[in-house]
Amino acid sequence: MNDAERIVITGMGLVSPLGTGVELAWSRVIASESGLSHLPEDIVEGIPSKVGGVVKGPDEDPSGGYAPGRLIADKDVAGSTACGRRPTTSRSRPT
Repeated sequence: MNDAERIVITGMGLVSPLGTGVELAWSRVIASESGLSHLPEDIVEGIPSKVGGVVKGPDEDPSGGYAPGRLIADKDVAGSTACGRRPTTSRSRPT
């Protein structure tokens, strides 16, 4: 494998009904929290299921809501240079 084919995984991210970020979502799983809720009638009209998981925004879940436009700085830029090249960006989605 040459350097042009090398792939480096520098972290994990998660967006789910339990929150944005691996640590937050996992802590909510451990606390037996559920990401499921009753859905509004206008969404479930005509279908038998009335429960589902919805990714909430920061207004509904201030500590874990997903804000698509919000970027945060890399946690470990130095660690991401382990393959000898700098990352192409210094920003990443929330993890």
